[in-house]
Amino acid sequence: GPLEAALGRARYLALYLISGLAGGAFTYWLSAPVQGSLGASGAIFGLLGATAVLMRRLNYDMRPVLVLLAVNLVITFNPWGGIAWQAHVGGLIAGTLIAIGMVHAPRERRDLVQYGTCALVLAAVVFVVVARTAALT
Repeated sequence: GPLEAALGRARYLALYLISGLAGGAFTYWLSAPVQGSLGASGAIFGLLGATAVLMRRLNYDMRPVLVLLAVNLVITFNPWGGIAWQAHVGGLIAGTLIAIGMVHAPRERRDLVQYGTCALVLAAVVFVVVARTAALT
């Protein structure tokens, strides 16, 4: 709720969707070709990364979100397996990068920087998918 209120619906949606795509692309890039993956956890981790960036920008107490992120990363890298850690890390990286562009954009070029950041991260996602597909064929 607070993240969507701070970013606005369109930017929040872009953040969510691109983070999810980045998580899927990171999994596709780093996992075995026959390994399946399912879920929206990359997008959720993107939101967590963005929340941390926003809280830092607003000088809020970051301990709650950092603890939540740490607990989720510990669960992600548990010894029992079954979790696509690549999706979590890819989504976290994408969400953090997009949020940096969104919350630190200068006022006079805010839209250009915010949508440009989204476009760059999305271009990186497309590049990873195309490169991995070329490597597998």
